[in-house]
Amino acid sequence: MSQTQKDLTDILQKVQGVGRVEVMVTLERSSESQYLYEEKKSVDAMAGQNGKSRESTERSYLLVEDQNGKKQAVVQSTLEPVIKGVLIVCDGGGDPTVEGRVLEAVTTLLDVPSNRVYIAKKGG
Repeated sequence: MSQTQKDLTDILQKVQGVGRVEVMVTLERSSESQYLYEEKKSVDAMAGQNGKSRESTERSYLLVEDQNGKKQAVVQSTLEPVIKGVLIVCDGGGDPTVEGRVLEAVTTLLDVPSNRVYIAKKGG
């Protein structure tokens, strides 16, 4: 279970009327690191035929050495995960008041639109 699912489950169990709850969060994209790099472009005017030039690009990532002497790429930024959808199954599902509380909590906490959240009543 992802940390987001665990945290959401823990907090939703405290919402009045929810009862037992299970949460599933699907991702469109997981977190992704962007690394710093240098790009060198060169143009070789003599390489092509008929007076055309040839371009080439060389990319090298910037590396730093950690305290153990291991080289690692420098992280420029990290893209946060993008949530595709959220499924909430709880004892209070089916009660419009409880569903409203759950929907407001989920859309606020995860910053997802309500059409990406589905709330269902927990079966026996």
